[in-house]
Amino acid sequence: MPIKIDFDDVDDGSVAKVAFNAFFNIVERWSLNEEAIISILGNPTPSQYEIWKQGEALETDPNTLVILSLVMGIYRALHTLFEDSEQADTWLHRPNQMYENKPALTSLCSGKLDEMYAMRKYLDNQIY
Repeated sequence: MPIKIDFDDVDDGSVAKVAFNAFFNIVERWSLNEEAIISILGNPTPSQYEIWKQGEALETDPNTLVILSLVMGIYRALHTLFEDSEQADTWLHRPNQMYENKPALTSLCSGKLDEMYAMRKYLDNQIY
């Protein structure tokens, strides 16, 4: 029997907290500096960034949740593609033909959702 989830009972604040916790763990694994992290998040105000960083995200706009989801998907795809965790976690920093021999991190930090979607799709296509 399938599990039925009533999403009306899901608290957006707790979803955001979990998503930000995962995000900050991922960017730590990727060894990203604060400037890169802020760029990926769409350049929030310093106070908003600190709230998110401290795990106190009670309200988050939908675009930010999409960014968090894309980052988690990119992380998952990299760890599916590469058995070696170090190779997966450093992929963003290495030159990549897909990105005109620039590191993929440059594209990720552009702040453009369409580029993040393209990276996710590119990686998923390598898997499937």
